[in-house]
Amino acid sequence: MTKNNIWLIGDSIFDHKKFNNVGNYTVFKLLKSEIKKYNIIDKSQEGWTTDQLINKLDKFNLIKETDIIFLSIGGNDIVEYIFKKNQKFDNIFKNLIIIINYFKKYTNKIYFIIPYIYFISKKKYNVIINFLKELMDELYINYISLEDFILNLDYKLDESMQKNKMDSPHFTINGVTKFVNLLTEEIFEFY
Repeated sequence: MTKNNIWLIGDSIFDHKKFNNVGNYTVFKLLKSEIKKYNIIDKSQEGWTTDQLINKLDKFNLIKETDIIFLSIGGNDIVEYIFKKNQKFDNIFKNLIIIINYFKKYTNKIYFIIPYIYFISKKKYNVIINFLKELMDELYINYISLEDFILNLDYKLDESMQKNKMDSPHFTINGVTKFVNLLTEEIFEFY
């Protein structure tokens, strides 16, 4: 019997091994050790933007109807929008629609990850996540929000990365555990 697949697609929400000394304690490895009866496929790349993922969509043609996709993308676009002003806010949402509609051709079991707050005021963050929640509702996509994750406990800036470039906060070991528990709950709801 063929195993169902669980896909981790996106940015450093999944590909975070080099940040905050989490090392091998990653979402991928923890899920893989806890959920043995499914294939866990990690197709994430820290730093990815929606444009970069769109350019790689053809690599995801092996997704099956019974597969679950956890999708974390757009956070780096938001950082670029806030700090570099070289990203149009509307483009982020247009790109998300393209990406999600592509994956919906294969499965309707898609969870979008709404990132935790970073670099912006709580008011601006709420505006952005409310846009994201509304968009997911319009696209009939489930989402997992990380808005209740706590800065410096569940995620923080990695001081070693700050020396070289501006970077956003990433999971701590506590945050990895908390996030994997959320994902596991959703997986067991489907299967």
